Amino acid sequence: MIPADPMGTSVRRISGSYGDRILIRTGSSFHPTIETSRMRLRNAGWVHDRKFKERFPHLPDVRMEHRWAGMLCLSRNGSAAFGELEDGVFSACCQNGLGIARGTLQGMGIAELVLQGGSEIAGHFLAQLDPPRLPPEPFASLGANSYLIWKEWRSGKE
Repeated sequence: MIPADPMGTSVRRISGSYGDRILIRTGSSFHPTIETSRMRLRNAGWVHDRKFKERFPHLPDVRMEHRWAGMLCLSRNGSAAFGELEDGVFSACCQNGLGIARGTLQGMGIAELVLQGGSEIAGHFLAQLDPPRLPPEPFASLGANSYLIWKEWRSGKE
């Protein structure tokens, strides 16, 4: 299940040589140093458990076997960091939570921009406004984390 709201929770069943697994993707926070604390990791685990129990109340004894985290790039206006940054230096970054689909399109668009001078896909991303810069700390962390909490709350049980 993929949420309609990008800040909602994704639930996926995957299977393979390792067996059947349920993957839950939920929770976002802003970390400008790309580091986090034990408290935040513990809280993220609590949220994963709660989201699982909300969706599968008939499985009360299931425990998470593994947890992991990853980086996600979001811009304040939903735009990608796309295009030629300097002579010969290109960027196709910031998928804004839309992962593989948007990342693939941005990759195709930047390749077509480099090799062909442009395309319909490249034109789409080039027409977007540039992502705005973040304010200085501590305003960036306070604002970004407050915004993410509000967006997650607004997404509800999505």
